[in-house]
Amino acid sequence: SGARRLRQADPQGVADLGSVVLDPASQLPLFAAFRLPQVHYAGLTGAARRAAADIAARFPHSNIAIAPAAGRWLLTETAATLGQPRYWLYEPARHSFAAVLEGERAQDKPLGEAQLAAKYPVAYPASDGRTIRGYLTLPPGRDAAKAPLITVVHGGPWSHFESGYEWFVQWMATRGYAVFQPNFRASTGYGDKFMLAPGTDFGNGRVQRDIIDGVRWLTANGIGDRERMAITGGSFGGYSTLLALTWNPELFRFGLAMVPPPEFARTLADAAAAHLPGEETVPFAVRFDMMGLRFRDEAAMETIRASAPAAHPDRIGRPLVIMAGGKDDKVRLETVTAYVARLQALGKPVSLLVDPDEGHNARNPLVRDAYAYLMASLLHRYLDGPAPAAPAPELKAYLERTMKADGALAP
Repeated sequence: SGARRLRQADPQGVADLGSVVLDPASQLPLFAAFRLPQVHYAGLTGAARRAAADIAARFPHSNIAIAPAAGRWLLTETAATLGQPRYWLYEPARHSFAAVLEGERAQDKPLGEAQLAAKYPVAYPASDGRTIRGYLTLPPGRDAAKAPLITVVHGGPWSHFESGYEWFVQWMATRGYAVFQPNFRASTGYGDKFMLAPGTDFGNGRVQRDIIDGVRWLTANGIGDRERMAITGGSFGGYSTLLALTWNPELFRFGLAMVPPPEFARTLADAAAAHLPGEETVPFAVRFDMMGLRFRDEAAMETIRASAPAAHPDRIGRPLVIMAGGKDDKVRLETVTAYVARLQALGKPVSLLVDPDEGHNARNPLVRDAYAYLMASLLHRYLDGPAPAAPAPELKAYLERTMKADGALAP
């Protein structure tokens, strides 16, 4: 008949459909899976509903991937406190679970769950009343009100954080820092209206306010030392870091931005023009139109340009470290170096690392090591954290080769 009907929505009323799990024999749907705030399932048959209830009761704080089979099913368990997955065999007929591959897992010597920090879903009201969601990771054994608060902004902006293990979150939390990860408007996973809500408001507007509103809400509710806060992120998250230090320097003691566009409108224009004939991916120009991002609208782009960090280098008053790639195909290196040069001319405390061989998404493990070392150095200097260990010889040589300016960390 061509009629459409809703078969299954998120029982919690939060998340998009993440995936559908099929019966291996009939290839008919067994489960609808939803990933936020953590993975949960809606059974699509009576037996599947019973299995979903078993799994939810046995793993209330973990994310489970289901691979059904005749007789026994393979379950893969992940969580914020699991540095490596665990595997289980589940027998629906007996409602039983048995751990498997424990010996192989032990060979990699994963950290114990008690050594890692739990990640909590949070929901807070934005300044316009809209509910925004995200995650908060608290350092074990520390008063949450006295813990320094690090805000981590995701890239995209059409992306999102999830509840699983992330090395940099655990790296900071286990050193005594609370970590806030907002899924601001434009984030995926919460429905198309939420994702499309910003339109072109990617200057110092609604999207950025969602992030700042979350920081203020946490401190107003006794989470985080408001005198010791910092912000970090990559790509769009790096741009948000620059915006925060430009327009809300009173909140943050420093920022660490990876591959950030100082001029987001220019980055959008470059991306829209970059599609090559014969490429199989959907051109950015088409994607932007689908997202309601009117990159051809000069007035809309001017709104973004007017509040761009590159247009207001004089407003930066906090230490800033930028990491960039010489082969970045999304953020022009010259826009970053020109921005840093203007900051230096104004006497601003800015450091710049440029890896000439890296692109927008770094592959060299030394980039991660450099991020950790620079973050530890910033935390030590500006948030009273412990001094970082001296870098290993390979990292020391890498830093000497790639650091082009170091006003934020110079003696």
